[in-house]
Amino acid sequence: MAIEFNHLYITLNPETLESIAKSEFIDQQFCTMSTDTVKTDAESWTGTYLRGKNAYVELFPPGGAEGLKEGFSGLGFNSPQAGEIDIVKEKLRSFLKSPEILSYLQVRQTEVGQVPWFHYLSINPAAREAFASWLMEFHQDYLDYKNIKLTSGGCFDRAAYLKDLNTSETCLFTIALLLFPLIPIFKLVISCPGIKLPQFLTSNKIPFLIISPIAAFID
Repeated sequence: MAIEFNHLYITLNPETLESIAKSEFIDQQFCTMSTDTVKTDAESWTGTYLRGKNAYVELFPPGGAEGLKEGFSGLGFNSPQAGEIDIVKEKLRSFLKSPEILSYLQVRQTEVGQVPWFHYLSINPAAREAFASWLMEFHQDYLDYKNIKLTSGGCFDRAAYLKDLNTSETCLFTIALLLFPLIPIFKLVISCPGIKLPQFLTSNKIPFLIISPIAAFID
């Protein structure tokens, strides 16, 4: 079983977010960027999306989604094959010795009505915290709605999913790795060979608190 990194979200101060949104380098050379509103059957949020070759970054202002404050962040993972999320759920229950695991089906509002989107799993409480991590398993109904085919091995096809999000064919942006030092801070490492990045993309001024038990079960 292999769990994949899907995306991360970061809540930035309005000035930093405005600088990113107005950056010609990001919009024209670095990656596909858009501001989108997502609606589910229970809530909605508006974010700025930086879409890369293998993942994407979701940027919010404080209040961009209910309960978000500056500095709040999170990591989302996805399971490639149907049923793997249930395996992780049972492992978490066994590891934590507690049934208190948040699990539900996320339903998305679309132009054709409500469509089951993905199964959600997290040990974070329902209320927003400074850091969140969760696992998603995309529902077959949503893949059918988006006309996203599974791979020959029956796995979720991330390349097809990102292509559906209108990611540029010439996108330079890829998430190379996430560093997890022993102090409670992680740093996003952006890979863009041969290109000098704007200062706000390489700044150390934005720390992210992180504890990610889900990542312990990726093997």
